[in-house]
Amino acid sequence: MSHEHIIPGTLSMVIKVILMTLGLQQKNPLEALELVEKLTAETASVFVLKDYDNFLKDLSIIRKLKNLNRELKTQPKNLIIIAPEINIPEGLRELITIVEFPLPNYLEIKEELKRLVNSLQQDILDSQLNELTIACQGLSLERIRRVLSKIITKYGTINELSPNLILEEKKTNHSTKSALGILYP
Repeated sequence: MSHEHIIPGTLSMVIKVILMTLGLQQKNPLEALELVEKLTAETASVFVLKDYDNFLKDLSIIRKLKNLNRELKTQPKNLIIIAPEINIPEGLRELITIVEFPLPNYLEIKEELKRLVNSLQQDILDSQLNELTIACQGLSLERIRRVLSKIITKYGTINELSPNLILEEKKTNHSTKSALGILYP
């Protein structure tokens, strides 16, 4: 797809082009960075690279990011790397700003659990909801959803055993922090 059809400053059109193009190039991390480079300097854009931290050990990726950083300083483009862990090589640390997102607090977890239980049209006691909430502390909302889905798939319901199952799941998964690395222009 040609990029000449993009009206500078039209973010919705840029997103469509990025999604369409990245769909073809998602297996090659270097090509994703080349796409950022190819868009016109006037095209305001935000690029989100999920789990891209896995590629930050590759010297060609590091070099491309350093070169891109010089270009992005003068253009209305931003590059966002979403990752569950912070694995930034020393050579890129000065170029990347890290924004850590806190895990949900007790009330946020409780509200999410209420929403999930209501969507299942299941009734649980307040004491069970409190136990579930405590068991889910330290997990992201996404992880809570996955754990509860697993419990429901395996056991058919959320019940008094669910908090223990959540605690077991937490023991097997040690990556409970979410972090977002942003490469600012």
